[in-house]
Amino acid sequence: MSNLFTISPDFSPDHLSGWYIFNTWLQKQTGEAIHLEMYDGFHSQKEAIRNDKVDLIYANPFDAAMLVREKGFLPLVRPAGITRELCFQIPPAYHR
Repeated sequence: MSNLFTISPDFSPDHLSGWYIFNTWLQKQTGEAIHLEMYDGFHSQKEAIRNDKVDLIYANPFDAAMLVREKGFLPLVRPAGITRELCFQIPPAYHR
């Protein structure tokens, strides 16, 4: 079964192709199957998070606290010098 990766819907769609390239690179680096799912809005993304369908997310700062507090996500990486964006992964104990 593949992991589901998504990004916050508030990030610009101008770089959409870059996310697919990154997803392919991430799969090759980790040896894991990862499906990139782009949600068309916050409601549909939060519904997927509530239903434990998201394994990895590039989150905005507003969602970060909820992901840690309510869903047990752990910070994975953050861009150097920028503290307003984080990538989270759900811990293995929470996987389906």
